This record gives sequence, C-alpha cells and structure tokens, in this order.
Amino acid sequence: MLNALRSSVRVSRFSSQLRRTLATSADTIPQRASQSRAPAPQFGRVASVEVPKPSPAPRKDVYQLPVNNEELARLNNQHVLLKMLIGGNYTASIKEALADEPGKDKTILDLGCGTGAWAMDMATDFPHCSVVGADVAPMDVGLAPRNLRIDVCDANQGLTLYPDAQFNLVNARMIAMGIKNYPSLIGEISRVLKPGGFLQLQEWDFFVVDAQKKLVGDESWFGRWCAALRHGLAFRSASIGAAESLDSMIKTQGSFDAVQQQNVWMPIGPCFPRDTAEGMRLNLVGEFMRENVKAFIKGGRTLIIGSGMGVEEYDNLAFHATMEVQDVSRPMYLRLNCVTARKQ
Repeated sequence: MLNALRSSVRVSRFSSQLRRTLATSADTIPQRASQSRAPAPQFGRVASVEVPKPSPAPRKDVYQLPVNNEELARLNNQHVLLKMLIGGNYTASIKEALADEPGKDKTILDLGCGTGAWAMDMATDFPHCSVVGADVAPMDVGLAPRNLRIDVCDANQGLTLYPDAQFNLVNARMIAMGIKNYPSLIGEISRVLKPGGFLQLQEWDFFVVDAQKKLVGDESWFGRWCAALRHGLAFRSASIGAAESLDSMIKTQGSFDAVQQQNVWMPIGPCFPRDTAEGMRLNLVGEFMRENVKAFIKGGRTLIIGSGMGVEEYDNLAFHATMEVQDVSRPMYLRLNCVTARKQ
C-alpha cells in the first residue's frame, strides 16, 4: 500500500510538473530574432551573424512547415516530450566528452535549432561550453545563457560558417524534412567535429505503426495522411528515407566509430494501463503527443496541398486523421531513430 501511494504521489508530481512545463513553453515562445540578444563568447573564426528580418514565409525548399506561434509552441512541447521519452538530451558518453577540462575549449553545435530549446538546455547543463544554435530561420531565444549564440545557417549550403575540427558535439533532431542531401550533411558534420567529438542524430521515418509495431496502411486515415506527407516531402526533395538509414550513412561516411542506434516509440494518445506509475506516465506523454500530432496535421496543410492534393480532399483527410488520433481504442506509435557516433 505504501509503495502504491508513493507511486501515485510521484506520478501526480510528474503530471503537474509536465503540464506546467508544457504550458510555460507554449506561453513563452521565442519570437523572431531581433538585433538584441544576450552576448555570447566568440571562439575560433566563427563570427556572430547578423540575423535578417524574417520574410513573410520561410523558404519552401528548406523548411516545410509554417513558422508561426502555433508551430513554435508545438516544437517547444515536442522538445519536452522527446527529452522524457529518450531519457535526456544526451548520452553518458557525450556527457563525458563534454566534461570540463582545464585548458580545453568545449563547443556544441545544434543544427536546425528551431526555438532553441535543446541548445538552451545544453548551455545551462554545460556552462563551460560554448553552444551554437544554427537555423535557416532562427528565433530570438530571449533570456539566453551567455554561452549560447544563434547563427543563420542553411545546412543545405554546407556548414561554411564553421572551420574544420571546431565542435565536440553536433546535434540534429528531426531536420530531414528540410535536408536534400543527408549523406553530404553527415560529411560536413564530420568535417567540423573534433577527433573524439560526437554526432547525435534523431529522425522520424514518416510512418505510423500499430501496437504490434506493424505498419498502418490505407485503412487508417492517419496512415493515409502520413503517406500524403511523404509524397509532399519527396516532391520537394526532402530526405524522407534518412531515418531508416542513419546508421548505415554514418558508417559509409567512414570517419566515425562507436555507432549506437536506438528506436524510440512515441505513443499517440493515452492507451496504456492506468494501474501503474509507468502506465500513467506514458498516458500523460501520449496525451501531449496526440496534441502535438494534431498540430502537425494542421501545420502540414500548405505542404501537402502544394504537392498536388486538392483543398477539399486535404481538409477531409485532415479532419478524419485528427478524429482517428483522438480515438484511444486504436493505439498508434511513431518511430524515432536515435543514433550517436564518435569522430575518429
């Protein structure tokens, strides 16, 4: 009885904390970058980059979803959920590689940093490290740690801002939608990594699976929506197959060892038993993941219509897909492929 009570208290505290965190992240969305930002240390030949005023819409060949407050809130919430599901922002090996060593500069690069949530976490966790967030459409991260800087960088054009052997860690999470040549990007990441530095990649494969981890097909509205998304991304030459081949691309590149791969199954909806602390935790995660997916369906409208689907057809598909993910009687999951590797 006492153990059950303790579990209940832990879950209750977790529930309250996560809800507060998600609510806060949605309410304190970083706005578009302005000329004022917290000063950051300079290192190497990397210079501060003047952030241009945002255009009405992001370049269609780089970022495939709208850049608005709804999307930024979704990204912030997604960061919290992924951090919980994966167990943190980095592995034990990466933590060891980033440990403070007198006389050695430690630097971190976050590609496609979006709202800057991951980069801000890292700047806080490793105050002795210089952290750089890079994005084609960066946001002002507000009250940023002084060891964090945000650069304007289109990874499709190469990481030309950064010299060889600059970083101890390069992170990229769910950027395949905006990357045209993923093997080339891995080559560039290898170039800017120091020997012994780490690469950390996390990508979704754009498929949905059932409780048995079998692919969901056309009998599912959300399965059809995912198929339409893949078509839309392929239409714009995005790297839709990156998640399935992350580890093989890294091995083929030839300059990495210690390649580690993990599948993380992201539940959509509260479909777990409610009589255990872990079940209740996953149900809460599933609830917020469901809201994230619903926002993603809404945000993908322009992308999918732009690849040839009619407006009425899309709206009908999106409506039924949204209703389906709301139905807890049919558990569904998304697969996140997480890979780390060390530069030789």
